[in-house]
Amino acid sequence: MFKKLKLNPEKSGSGRLFHEQWTVDFGVIQNNNKVLCCLCNETVVSRSFNVKRHFETVHNNIFSLSAEEKLELISQKRNFFEVNQTNLKWRSNKIIIYQPLVFLCRIALRSIGKPLSDGEYLKEVFVKASNILFHDFTNKNEIIKRINDLPVSRNTVKDRIICMSNDVTDQLQTDLASENYFSICLDESTDVTSQARLAVFVRFSSVNIMREELIKLMTISTKTTGQDIMNVVLKEFTNLKININNIVSITTDGAPNMVGKHNGFVQLFSKEISHPLISFHCLIHQEALCAKDSLKSLQNVMEVVTKVVNFITYRALNNRQLTKLLDEVESQYAGLLMYNSVRWLSRGQVLHRFVELLEEIRLFLFEKSQDYPELTDLNWLNDLMFFTDFTTMYNELNKKLQGPGHIVLTMFENIKGFEKKIEIYCKDLKNEKFKYFPHLKNHLNNSLHFADSQTDIKYPRGTLKLCLQAAPRVRPEAKSVELVGFGTLIDE
Repeated sequence: MFKKLKLNPEKSGSGRLFHEQWTVDFGVIQNNNKVLCCLCNETVVSRSFNVKRHFETVHNNIFSLSAEEKLELISQKRNFFEVNQTNLKWRSNKIIIYQPLVFLCRIALRSIGKPLSDGEYLKEVFVKASNILFHDFTNKNEIIKRINDLPVSRNTVKDRIICMSNDVTDQLQTDLASENYFSICLDESTDVTSQARLAVFVRFSSVNIMREELIKLMTISTKTTGQDIMNVVLKEFTNLKININNIVSITTDGAPNMVGKHNGFVQLFSKEISHPLISFHCLIHQEALCAKDSLKSLQNVMEVVTKVVNFITYRALNNRQLTKLLDEVESQYAGLLMYNSVRWLSRGQVLHRFVELLEEIRLFLFEKSQDYPELTDLNWLNDLMFFTDFTTMYNELNKKLQGPGHIVLTMFENIKGFEKKIEIYCKDLKNEKFKYFPHLKNHLNNSLHFADSQTDIKYPRGTLKLCLQAAPRVRPEAKSVELVGFGTLIDE
């Protein structure tokens, strides 16, 4: 039997001793328990034959030199290699020290929507401020040197963003892999570049905590049919290695391409995973639809407001002149807001700004010889003030329903609470106290025809009753409460 060779701890990784003479003769050194050639940075087997053969074959041009020239060249290469190794270690240590600060810089830039190149600008400002902030510090120069060494260039910050994004994705994959059930929410819309975007969220329970995370913001290249959306979702879930069979419910915006009976996304996706899904209609979308449909009788108000706003805002000269006028009267606003039907809060914000600047708008339109008789019509103004107050109430409800972490009971209470508030608002209008309608009350108090305007209140009051009938209600589809999904199932 043969005895096994016992390795000496002082030997190299191959189990053979390293000879110092090899460094002089062949330009190799011992690095991390291995034999490394300083001339080409290649690892060599720790044997005299292999070291010599590597030097004679790979570095034949040096081998053919005289002994003195060879010794001098090997000495230069060795010194150059050692200097590079020292610099590399120093740079590595510096990167490790500054790594958390670079991540903080990235978070600060992205949280305020600034470009990545502003990192250098921040460093420059910090260096200039340091001369004043640390003027009485004994190590002032060291502090400024540390700031100058910060790696906050555009590419460095970009790399850190990619690193953080990959880490978040890995964590999400790990968490979803450990869950047996989870729900997804889809919202498809078109951005300012006319590109169809699909946002996919996931909701699941992690250590007794409900979490809501964004899986992906996808781009749909062509059509946005139910089949196209399903193909994009399946492809992304496959890339992320997410088990679609664990999905138990889907929440959508209620569009036909999502909830169609035959070719909707929910129906097609249910067939793909071979088990039934619980489908929800987003509560906030329901609330927005109710607000849109129940206030059709006041659509004339919104049309006039939109025409006036567009006349002023769309034309650059008019916009500048109104801005100058507002500046002269020391208004707290710099201009009007444009209406966007896609944004839920837009209607209320546009109306509120319009009412606040109503006197300035009248003056501006008079100077422009634009005739809008509605702006002096008491009936129309009553509707405008009522509409402004009521859309403000709707916006408050919308904000309460938005945001992560809401459970079904909280959202249900907000909806039911708003329905009860509408009954109070109706009584307030009926008694003509207008406690909850500040714009309408202020308008009536300032009107010279207040005595004649009492009959004009019937129209807003009737509209509010229509709002009560069309107020967003939670429509149960089953006698249970679903806490995993984004939607709402309530046992009434």
